[in-house]
Amino acid sequence: MTRALRFLPLALALACSNGGTSDNGTDTDVEDPNAGLDIDAVGDFSCFTPAATFEATTWAAAQVPIANPGNVTVDGTVEDFEKAEPRSSRTVSLWYGDAVSGEPDVSAEVGSAAGDVSIVSPACQPITYRTQELPGLGEAKPTFKAHAVFGKGEGGHIAATFQSVSNTTYTLIPTIVSIDIDPTKGSIAGTAYDCSRDPDMLPDNDTGKIKGARMRIFDADGNPPEGAAIKYFVDDFPDRNQPYTSADGLWGAFNVPPGEWTIELYAKVGGEVVVLGRTKASVYPDTINIANVWSGHNNGVKLPATCVEGGGGGDTDVPADTDVPPAAN
Repeated sequence: MTRALRFLPLALALACSNGGTSDNGTDTDVEDPNAGLDIDAVGDFSCFTPAATFEATTWAAAQVPIANPGNVTVDGTVEDFEKAEPRSSRTVSLWYGDAVSGEPDVSAEVGSAAGDVSIVSPACQPITYRTQELPGLGEAKPTFKAHAVFGKGEGGHIAATFQSVSNTTYTLIPTIVSIDIDPTKGSIAGTAYDCSRDPDMLPDNDTGKIKGARMRIFDADGNPPEGAAIKYFVDDFPDRNQPYTSADGLWGAFNVPPGEWTIELYAKVGGEVVVLGRTKASVYPDTINIANVWSGHNNGVKLPATCVEGGGGGDTDVPADTDVPPAAN
């Protein structure tokens, strides 16, 4: 249920390599939103009617959640983001309101070297999670995932993977590549999905990953993050010359100032540049927040078919952030 970019940390370093010159966002779509957008996106956009602006888009029909889904016990494993190896000495925390505000609603410590952790979450509603090392270790960065949804599972239990980014991986970034990572800022990363993708699908399932999409990021006033860089991936590794998502659908934004940011997914469809979806992510210094974007969905939340009456795949009943202005060009 939780989704991660398994090889992201090392890939972040490779993404920004420029043969000895600092990248620092000068060749990203933060500064030129439509640069290189020269192909029609490859994906299923049949669940809604896209348009050139957020306001003009006809979004997917509202999903109707199943009644009284209750809670689910998440039988999780904490894994290293890069190596996909289990990690002990970590704590997993959940915010049931899908926003990091005050103390988490529940936290649980990894129980063994196998990385196992058991934690209770509301089923079929969006939450935010954080993995964090135990105090004083100096091994890992806090890793957040916004808008995660756990289904009902079987027998009240569901399996999941929680990701943890190591300090060692972060150290590779300035030593392997010529980019200045600002520890007072953070990163956002995710996958661009089309209408066919179900949130229950595992990361290695390529269904619904969009080729040919781009991201723009802006604050409540429509302004892009100063000094940030947006990168796109090829075969699960970033490529500074890749102008849009490849078949893996992956993207990352680096050196994003702390605060709440809107991420908008857009692409050419039928020869016209249209908005495909939106989400929000809160950035904290020296951390990563994973925020996927779902086509047809205007708030970053999509329920698995198992959480929906009749197994429908429309939008959630969470209101859209219609007060957020369009991004400034």
